[in-house]
Amino acid sequence: MPISGLVNNTEHCFVVTSVGVSGNESADSDQICTTPAPAAGLTDLKVDDDFAADDPASLEFTTIQAAMNFAVDAENAAGAPYQIVVFSGEYDEKIFWTDDVDIVEAPGETAIYRPTNASSDDKTFSEDFNVQIIIDAPVTVNWRGIDMVYDSNLFSRFIISRFGQATVNFRDFSVTDTAGAGGLGQRV
Repeated sequence: MPISGLVNNTEHCFVVTSVGVSGNESADSDQICTTPAPAAGLTDLKVDDDFAADDPASLEFTTIQAAMNFAVDAENAAGAPYQIVVFSGEYDEKIFWTDDVDIVEAPGETAIYRPTNASSDDKTFSEDFNVQIIIDAPVTVNWRGIDMVYDSNLFSRFIISRFGQATVNFRDFSVTDTAGAGGLGQRV
């Protein structure tokens, strides 16, 4: 029976028992440990706001954008495909998504993308957009499981510019606009 919800590149250990038709349970089996690898050659980039600092050698980052920057640079250099796996926490940042990289919530975790006035003031990528997706390739990318909460009194926007027949899927997430936060009456 397959086991879902495992995190790639992380060791998981298991002990099993069996239950007979009379309800008697066996003793525990020997412990078995394994470290699953991503499917189809993907490499996970872990994002956790509890990490002390970005550590590209360990593929660990404190922000989604830092992992995206690494993925774009590394993929362009070596052709290695990545997915960004986001662990529990609240992420207050702008995201500039420009490559064939999925952004997914780690199984069993609760990640929230919550742009505030602080991230909205960041003019690194665009004056107006909290998430910019500009992909110039015939690829499919996914945002999965990471809820969005707009918590800024500034103009919060989300833009997708697709060139080259890119497909962007959003799955298993919610979008909430914080009451009274403002945003010039225009939101997602």
